[in-house]
Amino acid sequence: MTIDRRQLIVCAGLIAVLILSAVLRLSDNQPGLSLPGSTLATPLYIGGTLAAAILLIRQGVDFQRMGFGPRLRWRHLFLGLLGIVVLQIGAELLDPIWSHIFGAPRGLQRFAKIEGSMPTYIGLLAFSWTFAAFGEEIAFRIVLLAGLTSALGGRKTARVIAVIFQAILFGLVHLYQGPTGVCAATVNGLIYGVLTIAGRGAIWPAAIAHGGANTIGLTMLYLGM
Repeated sequence: MTIDRRQLIVCAGLIAVLILSAVLRLSDNQPGLSLPGSTLATPLYIGGTLAAAILLIRQGVDFQRMGFGPRLRWRHLFLGLLGIVVLQIGAELLDPIWSHIFGAPRGLQRFAKIEGSMPTYIGLLAFSWTFAAFGEEIAFRIVLLAGLTSALGGRKTARVIAVIFQAILFGLVHLYQGPTGVCAATVNGLIYGVLTIAGRGAIWPAAIAHGGANTIGLTMLYLGM
């Protein structure tokens, strides 16, 4: 396996930024544990992602390969809708198992105010489709996935390693949801990674699946289900 050290260093920097963002997000959701700058978690991962993307492009990672170039096509829409179905089935099957193992469901306290509140519901939907569905997909499934794959040689083995690693990291950044949320997010990260590979690196399938699944979840919380 041929390793590009410069690209790997950039990926390591992005990983560090994403982990720091996760720690800040966790502290912001734990009363009494708030850290200075905890509200900067989202701007931090956006800035880190943009910086990593620019550096990786300058180091030879193709803009098209990083998922920004492909236009939305019918197969992307199909993969996205298929992803939503797979995500919902996976949640129904696996969430009870994670909850049983860890003794608690996902920690969704940060969404406690959504039930019955239309303004909160609309605001969270907007946030979900921008900073979550597209923001997180750019960070994890486009920049990090493409960057790691390229840094590790670009072959099938490198792609498999990159998909697994980004999924684990995606799970860890959801630590504020507790261990059940970490496991569920890791599985979701694997699904998003596979959708990105199936979509030949395009952002659309994973972003559609991510936004759609979040919309279903937020709607259920709004309705008190």
